Amino acid sequence: MLKFFLCTLVSGLIVLSFGGCEEDKDNSDLDYMICGIENPEWFTALVEKAESDPYYYGGSSLIQYEYEGTYIFYFSIPVSSCMYCQIYDCDGNIIELASCDPLLDFIENQSNGTLLWPRYG
Repeated sequence: MLKFFLCTLVSGLIVLSFGGCEEDKDNSDLDYMICGIENPEWFTALVEKAESDPYYYGGSSLIQYEYEGTYIFYFSIPVSSCMYCQIYDCDGNIIELASCDPLLDFIENQSNGTLLWPRYG
C-alpha cells in the first residue's frame, strides 16, 4: 500500500511539474493576414482584450468564415449570453445580425471556417 501511495504521489508531482511550462502569451509574435492586411489594428486589439481578461474570455475563439463572397470573422465568447453578437467584417466593423432571418442565413450559408485565434500547439 505504501508503494502504491508513493508511486501515485511521485506520478502526480511529475504531472504537476509540467503544468507550469506553458509559455506566456505575447502578441508581438502575431502574424495574421486578415483580408490582405497583416495584423490589422482591430484584430490585435481584440486579441489583447481577450488575453487581458481570461475569466470572461476563457475559451474564446476567433473564426474566419466565407459568407456572401467575402470573409467575416466570428468572435465566440462561451460565457456570453449573446450568440453571434460579435461578427466582424474585414475592416473590424461589427456586422449586425439581430433578427432571425440574417442570423439563420449566416448559419446556413457560411463556409470554410478557419480558427485564427487562439493558436493551439
